[in-house]
Amino acid sequence: MITLTRSITLAGGWDGAATGPLNIDPERYPTVLDGERRRRVVYVDEEVAVTLDGLVIARGNATGLTLDRCPGYASSPGIRPDGCGGGVLAAPLSQVIIRRSVITDNVAAVTTQGYPTGTIGYGGGIALVDVAGVRVENSLIISNAASLAANGMGGGLYIEALGGADIQVVANRILSNTATTRSVASWGGGIALDNAATVSKNQVAYNQAPAGAGLYTWYDALYGESLIVDNLFTGNRGGNAVYLGHSAARLEGNRILRNATGTGLFIAYGEDIAPVVVNNIIARSGERAVVASGSDRNPLTASLVHNTLVGEGRGEGIYVGGYAGSVVTLTVTNTIVTGLAWASPPQSPPALPSWLTTFSSGTTTMTASGARIQWTATRGFSTPRRGTTACSGAPRPSTPGWTRA
Repeated sequence: MITLTRSITLAGGWDGAATGPLNIDPERYPTVLDGERRRRVVYVDEEVAVTLDGLVIARGNATGLTLDRCPGYASSPGIRPDGCGGGVLAAPLSQVIIRRSVITDNVAAVTTQGYPTGTIGYGGGIALVDVAGVRVENSLIISNAASLAANGMGGGLYIEALGGADIQVVANRILSNTATTRSVASWGGGIALDNAATVSKNQVAYNQAPAGAGLYTWYDALYGESLIVDNLFTGNRGGNAVYLGHSAARLEGNRILRNATGTGLFIAYGEDIAPVVVNNIIARSGERAVVASGSDRNPLTASLVHNTLVGEGRGEGIYVGGYAGSVVTLTVTNTIVTGLAWASPPQSPPALPSWLTTFSSGTTTMTASGARIQWTATRGFSTPRRGTTACSGAPRPSTPGWTRA
């Protein structure tokens, strides 16, 4: 294991020439740091600023290592994590930049101590815990696992930062990671965030987790407003492709396409700042394109604006419920729902007109089962249509009033 105890840049890709100008090309001259499946590869100590540039960080195993630096160690008496950061672990107050690197075939926890001693592996590829700043960019994070034995969180990448920390995850390929290989609750196959962050221009594909197969956020609203913009989530497998829990995120300009999930986007539990979902395409990612759920203690208020929700001829475009006793206020504006059996599911009481289950447009408020949905200039189509205006980029319908398309 490489332990970094002072601020440093660790760069790979050098051509090895003893004289002449420094020639750095990580693709042509790979520099491999190999954990040999017996140890974590890189550990960044507290309060240092480290840049990892142009490295291949592979075959790390963090089972049982430095557990006092893992998430939940101090906050959960009697429970200890099984491991964290198979490839890279950054300790509290550190600042980390990872760029132009490959993080592959790392595992946070191969075995488990068993409940209640330990159950969770965090960050198969990378775990950044209570850090002061993060930028992960232009890197390939592939084929990592948070746990092979029990619950896992963040198969590729797990980030937990201090309040106000600048967290940037930009222009990466995050592929084929898994939160757990077991049939147990786990979170964030590709990315798991416990803080507000900017996640932009990433390809997040073929990852696996029961919750948030591509991206999972939890309580980021306590630290600010996450910006999740211009990402592609595709081919992920699990309960939902993107999960926003206790979130104040702005989800904008993303494509959530062809995921092997039950739901494309799951929004759960509200905080003081409402999440906003703007100008996304959520297509063929399960029987429900969007699920919104809250509770008496954490009622959810959210807005969906200018989105396209495309199904496979069955299920619901927007489903309010998800958890028992959901309390949700959802505003839907200029959104097209197509290729699903319902724009919103029939709910009772009260009874809704039968045509509402297929076509939902206009401006009104619907109250049923503790939910309120405000529809504004929204259209639903019972079957897919070629050349949908939303997919072509043309403006959505803007005439109020209940309208069949």
